[in-house]
Amino acid sequence: MSNLKKLSLSSVKRMSERRICEHLYEEFGIEANPDDFKKDELVQLFMDSQAAYFADLEIDGLVDEPEEPADEDLTRKVKINIAKEKDEPIYVDVSVNGRAFRIRRGVDVEVPLYVLHTLQNAVESFYEHDAETGENTTGDNPRFNISVKV
Repeated sequence: MSNLKKLSLSSVKRMSERRICEHLYEEFGIEANPDDFKKDELVQLFMDSQAAYFADLEIDGLVDEPEEPADEDLTRKVKINIAKEKDEPIYVDVSVNGRAFRIRRGVDVEVPLYVLHTLQNAVESFYEHDAETGENTTGDNPRFNISVKV
């Protein structure tokens, strides 16, 4: 199975034209010169190539279809604590499939398992400037510092 990570449209739009061309070549074998395309065209080319790539994996059976969670998984509760962070709001608001949760930082609370998964999957992007190449690179860090209580 491929190690290619699916990128969101907003992530691709934040890349430089040169970086999009590098990704196109590294991941899909498509050679593109950033001087020959407008950025919007490169973004669209990348998104179309990515969609086709993952569609081919699904057709070939290389991507597993997500299983429907068992009913007990939807109702199972876990106790969590979201650490207090300096200059952060007291509450963390989470919405999953139309259900809203307000979680106070620094307090042990019980939430459905799917809320924990949503919080664990939340990331914030950061940018770093590489002085050697002059490029800005992006990365992701977990958004919340969460402790799961047993």
